[in-house]
This record gives sequence, structure tokens and C-alpha cells, in this order.
Amino acid sequence: MNHYLTWGIVLGSIVGLFVGIFWFDMGLSMLAGVAAGIIIASALSTFRARSSSSS
Repeated sequence: MNHYLTWGIVLGSIVGLFVGIFWFDMGLSMLAGVAAGIIIASALSTFRARSSSSS
């Protein structure tokens, strides 16, 4: 869980940074990127936990 959360935040921040270059609103896109990273990471970790526990 923690591993996915960390990587989700890192990747989300990087994506938010690149999006911010085009949007010229760095802070907002970084925040959105981090939020998206947390959501994706938590969804991934729950999916992985569910699939690994069932098999």
C-alpha cells in the first residue's frame, strides 16, 4: 500500500509539473497531480490486494 502510494504521489507530481508548464498554473496542477496520484495509487493497491488475496 505504502509503496504504491509513494510512487503514485511521485508520478502524479511529475505529471502535474509537466501539465503546469502548459497551463501556467504550477501550484494548482501539482495539487491536482498529487491528488490524482493518491487516488490512482489507492485504487491500484486495493485492486492488487483484492486480486492477490482471491488467488
